[in-house]
Amino acid sequence: RYRKLAREVPQSAWFIDGARKGRGSVEEVIVEDISVTFNASAVKFHGAGREDMDVRMLGRGRPFILEVQDAKTLPLTRPQVSALQD
Repeated sequence: RYRKLAREVPQSAWFIDGARKGRGSVEEVIVEDISVTFNASAVKFHGAGREDMDVRMLGRGRPFILEVQDAKTLPLTRPQVSALQD
């Protein structure tokens, strides 16, 4: 689950006529961290539902699933998992 506390961050990268809207995206942040941690060739983000960029995701957060492809670093230690959750 992820929580989005800022209103100007979309769930996924958003471009209109080649111009980026918002500051990065939830997807980009999560995919980058997971890709580096697992030394993966690719990571796909699948959010459960959609949300407008100008809303926050509070409470327990929004569920999501990641597909980690060709991971070269397994398994993770408890401290590594804790660091990803922060």
